[in-house]
Amino acid sequence: MQTETLTALVTSVHHNPSEGTTRINLKWLGSHEIGDFNVEKLGKVLNCETETENSGWAIVEGLCRANLGDTIPLR
Repeated sequence: MQTETLTALVTSVHHNPSEGTTRINLKWLGSHEIGDFNVEKLGKVLNCETETENSGWAIVEGLCRANLGDTIPLR
Protein backbone atom coordinates (compact mmCIF):
# COMPACT_ATOMS: atom_id res chain seq x y z
CA MET A 1 0.00 0.00 0.00
CA GLN A 2 1.39 3.41 -1.00
CA THR A 3 1.54 6.19 1.55
CA GLU A 4 -0.32 9.33 0.52
CA THR A 5 0.67 12.89 1.36
CA LEU A 6 -1.33 16.09 1.72
CA THR A 7 1.35 18.29 0.15
CA ALA A 8 3.55 18.55 -2.92
CA LEU A 9 7.24 19.36 -2.47
CA VAL A 10 9.03 22.02 -4.55
CA THR A 11 12.03 20.21 -6.06
CA SER A 12 13.37 22.94 -8.35
CA VAL A 13 12.75 26.55 -9.32
CA HIS A 14 13.87 28.01 -12.66
CA HIS A 15 13.45 31.75 -13.26
CA ASN A 16 13.18 32.95 -16.87
CA PRO A 17 13.54 36.74 -16.62
CA SER A 18 13.44 37.23 -20.41
CA GLU A 19 9.87 35.83 -20.45
CA GLY A 20 8.92 37.05 -16.99
CA THR A 21 8.05 33.53 -15.81
CA THR A 22 9.18 30.92 -13.32
CA ARG A 23 8.95 27.14 -13.73
CA ILE A 24 8.45 25.17 -10.51
CA ASN A 25 8.86 21.39 -10.42
CA LEU A 26 6.90 19.47 -7.78
CA LYS A 27 6.81 15.91 -6.39
CA TRP A 28 4.23 14.20 -4.19
CA LEU A 29 3.15 10.82 -2.88
CA GLY A 30 -0.18 9.23 -3.61
CA SER A 31 -2.61 9.22 -6.48
CA HIS A 32 -2.87 12.92 -7.42
CA GLU A 33 -2.67 15.25 -10.39
CA ILE A 34 -0.92 18.62 -10.18
CA GLY A 35 -4.34 20.30 -10.32
CA ASP A 36 -5.18 18.67 -6.98
CA PHE A 37 -2.70 21.00 -5.29
CA ASN A 38 -3.11 24.71 -4.58
CA VAL A 39 -0.46 25.76 -7.14
CA GLU A 40 -2.08 29.22 -7.30
CA LYS A 41 -0.31 29.80 -3.98
CA LEU A 42 2.82 30.30 -6.13
CA GLY A 43 1.30 33.11 -8.22
CA LYS A 44 -0.69 33.44 -11.43
CA VAL A 45 -0.40 30.00 -13.07
CA LEU A 46 0.03 30.25 -16.84
CA ASN A 47 0.36 26.51 -17.42
CA CYS A 48 0.80 23.30 -15.43
CA GLU A 49 1.06 19.61 -16.20
CA THR A 50 1.38 16.28 -14.43
CA GLU A 51 4.46 14.54 -15.87
CA THR A 52 4.53 11.25 -13.99
CA GLU A 53 2.39 9.54 -11.37
CA ASN A 54 4.11 11.59 -8.66
CA SER A 55 5.52 14.72 -10.31
CA GLY A 56 4.61 17.73 -12.37
CA TRP A 57 5.42 21.34 -13.06
CA ALA A 58 3.81 24.77 -13.10
CA ILE A 59 4.80 27.93 -14.94
CA VAL A 60 3.83 31.08 -13.08
CA GLU A 61 3.93 34.70 -14.13
CA GLY A 62 6.71 36.79 -12.65
CA LEU A 63 9.61 35.84 -10.43
CA CYS A 64 8.04 33.44 -7.98
CA ARG A 65 9.38 33.34 -4.43
CA ALA A 66 9.12 29.55 -4.14
CA ASN A 67 12.16 27.86 -2.58
CA LEU A 68 13.44 24.30 -2.67
CA GLY A 69 11.67 22.31 0.01
CA ASP A 70 8.56 24.52 0.16
CA THR A 71 5.29 22.60 0.27
CA ILE A 72 2.07 23.19 -1.60
CA PRO A 73 -1.11 21.89 0.10
CA LEU A 74 -3.96 19.98 -1.49
CA ARG A 75 -6.98 22.11 -2.40
